[in-house]
Amino acid sequence: MLKLTSEFFKAYYGEYPSDYNITYLHYNLELITTDEKEYKNIENDLKKIKAYNPNLFKIYISDSKVLEAFKKHTNILDLYLEDIYVRINKEEDLELLEQLKTKPKKIIIDYEDLWKYDKNKLKEYLIILELDTVNELSIDQLKELQKVISIHQIMVGQICYLSNYFREYLDRVAQKFMLDKNDFLRIEKQAVISNDMYTIQEYESIYNELQYLVKDIVTSDTDYNRFKKVYDRIINRIQYDMAGIKHTKLESQNLLGGLLYQTCVCEGFAKILMQALSLVNVKSIVVGGGGIKEEGGHIWNQVCIDGNWYNADAAFDSIQIHKNDPMKMCLVSDDKLYYKTDYPIAKKCEATYEEIKMTL
Repeated sequence: MLKLTSEFFKAYYGEYPSDYNITYLHYNLELITTDEKEYKNIENDLKKIKAYNPNLFKIYISDSKVLEAFKKHTNILDLYLEDIYVRINKEEDLELLEQLKTKPKKIIIDYEDLWKYDKNKLKEYLIILELDTVNELSIDQLKELQKVISIHQIMVGQICYLSNYFREYLDRVAQKFMLDKNDFLRIEKQAVISNDMYTIQEYESIYNELQYLVKDIVTSDTDYNRFKKVYDRIINRIQYDMAGIKHTKLESQNLLGGLLYQTCVCEGFAKILMQALSLVNVKSIVVGGGGIKEEGGHIWNQVCIDGNWYNADAAFDSIQIHKNDPMKMCLVSDDKLYYKTDYPIAKKCEATYEEIKMTL
């Protein structure tokens, strides 16, 4: 069992972190302290985390000044240079990065912010381009963009992993980066990254498969009809990866498993549904929480239909459909759902779609 010693990592992963958290979530090394012992403990914890899963190991830093502090007090730039991902929020971040003799090459830039930067300065870096939804970037747009900058990977669909347990942390990050405290997704991008990073080839495959899922769906149709066609196609085409519950595979957690291999776990279903709905102009978010299942948490969607929010659990309904049982978790209220969310991003779903429809 992995044991962590730094106060920084214990605050997020816990002293004995779960396999999921340590493998898939990479917290921003936001700490600047004068405590040399804490820096040493962080360095030792990073060594343990890398040994635990070297293929998915990442060090995430969203502040260049913090990067300078870690360079001064630790050896992480020498030890893990290829594993460091630095978020760029403003031109000054690039300037600080350029001043380092030994500097990380992998930088994360939100697609919306890309045009703020001097493209000549970006050319020396490997860019991880972050999108909320794939409808922001078509394959044709991507190819044009590649003519200008070097895109190393594309990170798609950053979702709110942080529950209300992290409220103090979220407030601190919001204050540090001068963000609206209610803009939880923007705050989370500063706070944590996941392994939802894809090569250019993988992104093209994902985009094409999502386009296949939404083929023949027209935006002039109703919100409900657009949603229901996508939902039905996903739950019929993709099966729940039962083996993935205990033996978690990265592709089952992200967009690859369900779209390319037709099998994934709840997180994969939720991410696929959100991305597919973005292509047909139906708003959705991904939330999570605990519930009646003894083995822990769950991930699902909340969907906006005609201005009202509903829960939609595609993973649950896929299992139902593949057993020839009826759907139970399509556009339902919070009290009908087996799980309860404590995510700050979550909406209140006060009635089922059928209940709302009866009142119209």
